[in-house]
Amino acid sequence: VVNEFCASAGLWAASQCEHVVIPASGSIGSLGVYTIHMDNTKAWQEYGFEKTVIHRGKYKGIDERALNADAKADLQRFI
Repeated sequence: VVNEFCASAGLWAASQCEHVVIPASGSIGSLGVYTIHMDNTKAWQEYGFEKTVIHRGKYKGIDERALNADAKADLQRFI
């Protein structure tokens, strides 16, 4: 059983266990993680496509449009 936050060295230590249990309210991360956002709208436009993204949730389909500061902050909190 790990604490509510298990990342970096804590995750490295926990990775040696056969089972890892974390509370439902906990967070578990990796060593040196990152994410990539790719705004592909210009590429699709170059091929003559105009896309309409229909989504539920503030950040769903985020790679289909420019990354604004609010969405970037949301991604950053998971790193």
